[in-house]
Amino acid sequence: MDLHPAYEVTLQLGKLPPLVVTTLDKMRCQYHPTANSLGCSGKEIAISGPIGIEDLSVELLVDQFELKHWLSTTPSATMHVQLKLFDPERQWASGRVKIDVADAEVVAVAEELVVAEVPLNSLQLNHSTVTRQGKLIADYQGGVAPLNEWLPADFSGSVDLQLEAGWQGPLPDDWLTWPLSTEVSIGASDLAAQVSDNQFSGGELQLKLAGWPRLSNAGPAHMSWRNIDIGVPVTALEMDFNIHGDAGSRQIDLEGISLSANTLGGSIASDDFQFNLNEASGSLVVELQQLELLQILSLEDEEFYSEGKLIGRIPVTIEQGNVIVENGTVATVAPGGLLQYNPSESVLKLAESSDQMATVLTTLKNFHYDSLDAELNFGGDGMLRMDTALKGHNPDYEDGRDIHFNLTIEEDIVALLKSLQLSDRLTDQIENRMR
Repeated sequence: MDLHPAYEVTLQLGKLPPLVVTTLDKMRCQYHPTANSLGCSGKEIAISGPIGIEDLSVELLVDQFELKHWLSTTPSATMHVQLKLFDPERQWASGRVKIDVADAEVVAVAEELVVAEVPLNSLQLNHSTVTRQGKLIADYQGGVAPLNEWLPADFSGSVDLQLEAGWQGPLPDDWLTWPLSTEVSIGASDLAAQVSDNQFSGGELQLKLAGWPRLSNAGPAHMSWRNIDIGVPVTALEMDFNIHGDAGSRQIDLEGISLSANTLGGSIASDDFQFNLNEASGSLVVELQQLELLQILSLEDEEFYSEGKLIGRIPVTIEQGNVIVENGTVATVAPGGLLQYNPSESVLKLAESSDQMATVLTTLKNFHYDSLDAELNFGGDGMLRMDTALKGHNPDYEDGRDIHFNLTIEEDIVALLKSLQLSDRLTDQIENRMR
């Protein structure tokens, strides 16, 4: 019996939306009454329609197939399928898959397959039509660039991604209630990225996720960056955290375990941070440890020499990417330190018309401070306000009597960091051209 183009049938699978099956080329079938079996072979059968998972649709083109013993108790089939899985906004999967069916066992092996812009190295699916149990294993090793569409910036580097999923039917219509078990392992190395004007390099990531539809890390995730340039160099950043995701709402939340990094001659640390990737919002409490006052003052490129270290506690709130600091505190490490200011000619000229300013400059030529306390507030508009109390003496001024300074300083910290980044890049470009 030969079937010629083009026959069309509707395929109904349980409560799922019907699929349309169309023969596009000649198909030959043979029936054996003794064995009560039907065998068919041919090519180019098209299957299309929605698949009952949100608004996803599928297009399958079977360009080579052979069905054997289709009516017997041990049916078998082999086919090569061109696959497309899509919704109105994007194509989620495309490629070529070989499918074998024998003894109620379905085995699908990807010959080439791109899923969500990621070209998989391998994918294999096993499913029993009797027990309705199955398993899927897929992996990708290569550059991180194909994943950039799902990341907050363009990354370079390498990644090793492995997925293993298992299920046991019968499967209901709602894809979020499928009895699935999933495990995802992600390892990345040599990462680099630029986020806004900030540069990251030497990144590493180790992460394992499990569960469905709620995904959580099986053990603490770990990320590190060798260098981060935000205008101020940050090195040796190490971060351990928990991650939770929801396939339904597509929410991803980070819960901090520990964070540490080196900067400004000292270090920063936190064990109290959280972040929602979808909303770009969260909170962070940063502990400042042994920061060098000299390195902080040098950011302003003023004529200061100083000795001494600072500690502090900075609560940070992030709202849709905007950073807010309220009531951060910074204090000197006992026994204090030294602050020497050598003003420029323009500042000295200003002091000629102000006795008060002249006194301040005289005092700061050789100021030995016992304490330096500051309260920091940053409203997200780029301006950092510092209410500072400085106590100490100048042994060369009025027999070294105690002096208290109360200063309010406002600084456009965003503009400052951008200017520092620009200065660093110009320096790098000049050095590269001179080599």
